[in-house]
Amino acid sequence: MGLPILGVICIILFILYLIKVLKNGPYITNFGKGDSSRVHIIKINKANLVTKFGNAILSQFNPSNINIKMGDTVKFINEDVLRHTVEIGNENIPNSNILQP
Repeated sequence: MGLPILGVICIILFILYLIKVLKNGPYITNFGKGDSSRVHIIKINKANLVTKFGNAILSQFNPSNINIKMGDTVKFINEDVLRHTVEIGNENIPNSNILQP
């Protein structure tokens, strides 16, 4: 009789512990509710420059370097409306949404 009650108490304690860990973990719990410290904005500007070696620089990213942690959100604002493809790693995202200024 006492063993099932002890099992139910252990399950309830485990569920409470799990809820506590998920609320305090590295997960975004307040995304979209004013949690702007974890959102980074990268603007893609027109450049139309040529390097001294003859290579074309068509777009520039501002800022060019940012520190991104796991769970952060990166927004690309494209001000170069002629070329609107975003390349992440080895993957290409064609026809990405253009946010015009």
